[in-house]
Amino acid sequence: MLSISQIADPDQREVIIPDGYTIIADGAFRDCRLLETVVIPNSITEIGEGAFWGCRALARVVIPDSVIIIGWGAFGGCTSLASVRIPKAVTEIGDGVFKGCRSLKKIEVASGNRWYCGIDGALYTIDQSILLCAAKTMRTFAIPETVAIIGPCAFESCRSLRRIALPASVTEIGESAFEGCEALARVVIPDLVTKIGRRAFSGCTSLERVSVPKAARWEEDTFENCPVLTITRR
Repeated sequence: MLSISQIADPDQREVIIPDGYTIIADGAFRDCRLLETVVIPNSITEIGEGAFWGCRALARVVIPDSVIIIGWGAFGGCTSLASVRIPKAVTEIGDGVFKGCRSLKKIEVASGNRWYCGIDGALYTIDQSILLCAAKTMRTFAIPETVAIIGPCAFESCRSLRRIALPASVTEIGESAFEGCEALARVVIPDLVTKIGRRAFSGCTSLERVSVPKAARWEEDTFENCPVLTITRR
């Protein structure tokens, strides 16, 4: 296996990865803030953790059909990234893969993928029991009643999100799930929820009211930096 581990010039605007490489290593292009275009060959099967983290100028990336694994935070902090397509062969996507991608408008999954699906701009496991990531530019969103887990960073950086409908099927809200949703004003946590992860609603500066079931547990920083928040138990 050939792995591309570090870019020679971090100030490059365009990178063409030579054919024959199979892995883009963890952090390979991390903080290449001027990188606008990257051409990934069909020989690549894995995009490592944080591989393109902080590539702020990267507006579009074509993930080839050969890719099987996309690691944790692979495209985190790519603030210009507007759309992405998950190929048919992908079997594993890490948490927070699009964390901080505040311009992300469209997430698609190739037809025939047996592990993931894309519906209304959001990424789910194929059975729609876990919501992994939503497009970041939406104002309202209704989560399907099939969803049991809202994954880590699922709605993180959705700064325009004003209303969110959580179905009764939800049992867990992941770490940083709604972090930075600055416009979100009110949330009703469903009765079956028992765990709300760290920083799940951190930085929701407009959040005024959250209704939480008695069985739910959360961490000290779950609601940090929510200056006008009132939490009620029921």
